[in-house]
Amino acid sequence: MKTLTVQPHWADAIIHGPKRVENRTWWTRYRGPLAIHAGQTIDPASRDLLAAVGFQIDEDAPRGAVIGVVDLVDVVRFDAAQTSLDGFPEGYDLADDPLATGPFCWMFRNPRPLREPIPLRGMPGLFDVDLDLLLELPKPEDGSDPGLF
Repeated sequence: MKTLTVQPHWADAIIHGPKRVENRTWWTRYRGPLAIHAGQTIDPASRDLLAAVGFQIDEDAPRGAVIGVVDLVDVVRFDAAQTSLDGFPEGYDLADDPLATGPFCWMFRNPRPLREPIPLRGMPGLFDVDLDLLLELPKPEDGSDPGLF
């Protein structure tokens, strides 16, 4: 699965809070499920910016681990006039999202937290992770799928 490392408070806000836009300096052609890896280094600005949108930061949120999966539905160049984005409600405007700054906005939908974080070393850019191998979950005796979420 494609995976993206995001600074810890931002990663937590993507999976458990209001953040549906990740600001990057680069564009990707990839669309689809994307594992969110909470990195180690905290962005000092994250506390104030997330507090301004009403997100309470969990100082004990996992670091150095995959914490959930989102659907990457679009990547757009930040444009204050942008009002129509794939997978977002009509009338959604990047200019109205205080967490959208660009230059490229990665648009997320459908956040799904993992039951347990999966410790993993992050990497720059998009990288591939085999979540099933990392989990090494034995199948229950009834043969059902234990699942990630």
